[in-house]
Amino acid sequence: MFSGDVVTNEHLKKQYGLVVGEEGVRFVRQIVDLDNENNENNKIIRNADTELKAVIRSIMAPLTMSVDDFMALEKQKNIDEAISNKQTEVQRAQKTKELKAAGEPKCFPIPSEAEKFKQILETNIDGIAENALEAVRSHVAKHNCEDAEQMTHENWLEIGAAYPGTGGCPYCGQALEDRTLVDAYKDFFSASYKQLSENVRKSRQTFAKYKTGEFRKALDEPHTQNLRQYEYWKEAAKLEAPDMTNLLEVIEQMEQAAGQIDDLFQEKQSNLTDALAPEKFLAAREAWANGRAAIQQ
Repeated sequence: MFSGDVVTNEHLKKQYGLVVGEEGVRFVRQIVDLDNENNENNKIIRNADTELKAVIRSIMAPLTMSVDDFMALEKQKNIDEAISNKQTEVQRAQKTKELKAAGEPKCFPIPSEAEKFKQILETNIDGIAENALEAVRSHVAKHNCEDAEQMTHENWLEIGAAYPGTGGCPYCGQALEDRTLVDAYKDFFSASYKQLSENVRKSRQTFAKYKTGEFRKALDEPHTQNLRQYEYWKEAAKLEAPDMTNLLEVIEQMEQAAGQIDDLFQEKQSNLTDALAPEKFLAAREAWANGRAAIQQ
């Protein structure tokens, strides 16, 4: 059993099996195995806890969030897309100063509303004495100019009526014995007439810009600048440029509509006192309104 001078704890341990018997030793070994397995599981749990805490810190979660709170969070669908969107927002926020300093897209000049032209074409001049209207109309009919590009006689008379009366003709200087027609001019070319005439003249100047290409140039310059700006905005803020593939088509539509409406205003200019029939303006008005809406969009 034993021989020697000293009995140590190791000696006693070796005798433990004799004391508890074979069955006791089996139980002891099971306890040891379970203890080792438990230690290993605890190690795995500690490692997992450490990794989870690292994940919590990496997502910038609140410092007070525990592992249990993190594990209790519900699973979100399309989380990768949501994360990507948030990352884009963060990038935008980080480039706030840079984006503010960047040039903004320039807006296109918006054409006038078609309703404005409609009102001018449908305007007539009330309050003109019948004898004055008949006198001027008859005089214009006698000397009407067939060349549409030249100033109408009615415009010419309007300009002449503005000269102060001196008792003679402002054109040839001869004395005017019969001033009936001159007096008719004064009644005919009233303040309302002059205002309408000015509105027609300015409108035709607007349409001339479409004929000469001035309007096309006014859209082409900001469009070219915007294309360069959109390249930066797409890279810096992930913003896509609007679809402008039909811009040339819209410009041509506006130019055609302007030509059609100008023809109507030319007709109106030759007879300002009468309103133009609304049905004459329908097609041109619709084309103009559609083109304007496309540019505004």
